[in-house]
Amino acid sequence: MKGLLYSFFAVGLLFSSFSAQAANDKEVKPGSATLPNGASSLTETYGLWTVNCAVQNGEKACALLRQEVNNQNQPVISMNVSTNNNGDVSGVLVVPFGILVSKPVKLQVDDTKVVIETNVRTCMPVGCIVPVAFDKTSIAGLRSGKQLNVKATSAGNGEQVLDNLFVQLDGFGSALDRLGALKK
Repeated sequence: MKGLLYSFFAVGLLFSSFSAQAANDKEVKPGSATLPNGASSLTETYGLWTVNCAVQNGEKACALLRQEVNNQNQPVISMNVSTNNNGDVSGVLVVPFGILVSKPVKLQVDDTKVVIETNVRTCMPVGCIVPVAFDKTSIAGLRSGKQLNVKATSAGNGEQVLDNLFVQLDGFGSALDRLGALKK
């Protein structure tokens, strides 16, 4: 179980790093990053969210992680995100296999009217990777919301809408604040 959790984190950190690097390609930073108390890595929990940071090759790599599990404690969906220099949040959702990849995945905080559409990018042994990006308005919703509802279409017969996937948001705002402080 712990190995699977680290796999989700690694996948999310990898995609978050690519997103953040693409947004920051023009900015060159010196390679002397440090974490509190000189640590080379840290893991902290805020509500249901985990903040993971590590220093690699003199650079900080930090991300937020939330993993939802079923009644048998098996991973169902996870969300790994980080921030860019503008404060926007991006990363990935790892959703279960069986999602119709030709149809959009819809994200909605609670019952708000704002719906973000995205698509499956690829599938890996841990699940299907769905890139996510949230602007400042969406981030405010994530901070104040209870859950991010995820709707997708089943690849099975009848292409039924799967509307029982979600990511709980308890602690997201505090974790995001801590992430911002650690990335400075």
